Amino acid sequence: MVTPEAVVLDLPIASAGLRVIARAIDLFISVIAAFLILVGVSAIGNETIAIIVEVITGFVIVVGYPVLMEAFWGGRTLGKA
Repeated sequence: MVTPEAVVLDLPIASAGLRVIARAIDLFISVIAAFLILVGVSAIGNETIAIIVEVITGFVIVVGYPVLMEAFWGGRTLGKA
């Protein structure tokens, strides 16, 4: 593949199986993080605050994890590494 700057890139392409495994690892990490946070929040007596924190946590994990990992870890998530 040649980039617009005329740099030739010879990168290996990941197979479908490796992509599924990488996504499964990322999903597992996201689920464990969400579970730990939600268990901690459920200890709070106020149900309204718990629901607000759960919604924000869900958004941050679904959107923030891949974006932040790829931004600060060389374009890879833990599963892709």
